[in-house]
Amino acid sequence: MTLLEDLVDAASCRVDYADARLVRTRRERVAVRDGAVEALDRGEDEGVGVRVRVGGAWGFAATRESTSAGAEAALQRALEVARSQPASAGGELAPEPPT
Repeated sequence: MTLLEDLVDAASCRVDYADARLVRTRRERVAVRDGAVEALDRGEDEGVGVRVRVGGAWGFAATRESTSAGAEAALQRALEVARSQPASAGGELAPEPPT
């Protein structure tokens, strides 16, 4: 199983709904002055976002750590946020297949 599948499986016994996503962003930056390249920078950021619904209340948390420990910490924060929110009626999500 993947990190995200493991995370959603771990959440499933504690929540009404859970999803997780991995976000990876790549960037390049080139600085040019008077036709000459002054700087070239490349980078990549990666992180995990977790969304849960507990008793009609939503919680979300994210981390820049794409490790099991980082993802579990984000899940715990999302659970804390959801449990601190008032329940809301409805709010059903349209079914979407995983990508």
